[in-house]
Amino acid sequence: MRHKAMWVATLAVLFGCDSDTEDGSGGGSSSGSGGSSASSGSGGSTSSGTGGSSSGDCDPACTQGLECCDGTCVNKGNDIHNCGDCGTLCDQDFPFCDNGTCADAPCDPGTTPCPGGTSCCGSECCTEGQLCCVVPVGPVGPPACTDPVDETCPPGCPECVCAAPDTLVATPSGAQPIAALQVGDRVYSIHGGQLRAVPIVRVNRVRAENHHVVEATLASGARLAMSGPHPTADGRTFADLRVGERLAGQTIVELVWLPYEHDYTYDILPASDTGTYFAAGALVGSTLATDLLEPPAASFGW
Repeated sequence: MRHKAMWVATLAVLFGCDSDTEDGSGGGSSSGSGGSSASSGSGGSTSSGTGGSSSGDCDPACTQGLECCDGTCVNKGNDIHNCGDCGTLCDQDFPFCDNGTCADAPCDPGTTPCPGGTSCCGSECCTEGQLCCVVPVGPVGPPACTDPVDETCPPGCPECVCAAPDTLVATPSGAQPIAALQVGDRVYSIHGGQLRAVPIVRVNRVRAENHHVVEATLASGARLAMSGPHPTADGRTFADLRVGERLAGQTIVELVWLPYEHDYTYDILPASDTGTYFAAGALVGSTLATDLLEPPAASFGW
């Protein structure tokens, strides 16, 4: 509790998916940018077409976590024609690509049987011509009936998992917009169980289109807008948060999903054993961090 009080007091002073990645040569753990869409498919039969990994060339090059198949940028996590690999076709009567695997479209327990001419997708009944899709645009939720684009599910933005450019990050020289930070700049993080100023070893910028973010308003009045899959410091994601819960020691008083108004999302990786940083006064995780120690908040019941 003494450490928690110290961090909170310090914060009171500090705060009165083109995917462009830069790596530093400093210490700390670093990895490729994370972020993938989540789907709640229910197994079922799996079928494939010709398979293969021939992808061709895409011009312009694919961004936002999409991959090139036969000259088209696709999301292999939900594309029924390129499910998990280029050319892998989901050919069920009601095709569904469940995070890269062809499967039966899920139907929630207790859902009223769909009438003739429609098919169950989660808690909905899709009309003829619709597909059951998980489209990553920020919210990570259940599959939904979706009008197809180019005869498959809309690709969405699998790598849009980060912060808005004007998100303020705590640094020794005061709060700075995350978009202005560079490799080598020092930010506050938790390292060895203590609050420390450490250098940034990696920055990441991802172009965002058709994206949404969750805006969390804290009891202090601070507002923090993050992509739904972005990690908190205690192992949750922003999509997991609920009003009344605590985020880095502060009570969440409001949560709202909003269309994203910027061209890019941003993230950083501090050279610490937690990979965390303070955004708008709240300790958050990094999508660039893997193989790190247990989140620091867990030790204090945050």
